[in-house]
Amino acid sequence: PSSFLIGILLLAMMGYTINMIVLFSLILAVGMLVDDAIIVTEFAERRMSEGMPKAEAFALAAKRMAGPVIAATMTRIAAFSPLLFWPGIIGDFMKYMPITLIVTLSASMLYALVFAPALGALFAKAPPHHENDNRDGWYMAVVKQAVRFPITVLLLTVGLLFGVGFAYSKYGAGVEFFPNVEPDYGLLYV
Repeated sequence: PSSFLIGILLLAMMGYTINMIVLFSLILAVGMLVDDAIIVTEFAERRMSEGMPKAEAFALAAKRMAGPVIAATMTRIAAFSPLLFWPGIIGDFMKYMPITLIVTLSASMLYALVFAPALGALFAKAPPHHENDNRDGWYMAVVKQAVRFPITVLLLTVGLLFGVGFAYSKYGAGVEFFPNVEPDYGLLYV
């Protein structure tokens, strides 16, 4: 919500109004916006669970995750910025899409690196810290076993791949790329 608010405010300051293309662009941006703040917050929560004070944890998270967050945002912006040079009437009509995406993605980066750490340092609740906690959890236990037995994991993966292919060929409905939607008859009134 904060990235949308900042993005819409910046669009209003640029003189743009909310239209169908802007709304479509905001819907398109939803899947890309949440990642940045989650990366920073998860890193800070991990450090707080290890006993670091919340202000230090969020400051470290903003510094440590700045590179990945900036790189990911610039990659997404680079994917949409060529649409700014779309020529003709269609380009004039569709220019709102890349502008909206660039503004909201930049706002998301700003929120993740500035506002989220500041708010987290003030309001975050640090989980209780215990020295004997299993900090890695079940996921790392599975990963450690997978690394310990790579041939077994490879065989299971190949077996699963063939199993899915077999199940689809036996029970799948198939794919029809161009279904016949034309009617078989026509009416002519004279």
